[in-house]
Amino acid sequence: MATRINYMEKQLRKQYHILAGQLGMDAEQRKAFLYSNYKVESSVDLDAHQLIDVVHTLEKNLGSETDTWRKRVIKSIGAWLQLQGIEKADPVENMRYIKQIACRSAQTSAFNRIPIERLRNIYYTFLNKQKDKATIERVMSEELKQIQAVQMLNGGVMAEA
Repeated sequence: MATRINYMEKQLRKQYHILAGQLGMDAEQRKAFLYSNYKVESSVDLDAHQLIDVVHTLEKNLGSETDTWRKRVIKSIGAWLQLQGIEKADPVENMRYIKQIACRSAQTSAFNRIPIERLRNIYYTFLNKQKDKATIERVMSEELKQIQAVQMLNGGVMAEA
């Protein structure tokens, strides 16, 4: 019986560390979390009931954070599609298209199965695509203005190099 409890506690500790890692908690944050809630500095000092509570709390936090990242992914892909001019007219069809893009990006079959790490990556990728497009458009606009200015100086004829 004691061996079974030790095994269960070991598995719960393992799950605690996995969840804390998925939430992006470093060692100091983990220590602060345990101390503020259980007045211990290490998960080794927790009993089985406390470990179950810790895992439940972190799973709840991970769920809400995952939902937040899903919404961010949807918004970033939607904004990128809008910039590209390929937004669907029907909102339901547009949402389906956005989720398909996210699934292909994460190489998964279902949007809700995309892990939080991949959601973060997809979000920042599409955010960077938007920033890159804006930068390229600005640079190209400046280049076009310079070319037009040179053409005006040359009497409307491009100078040959």
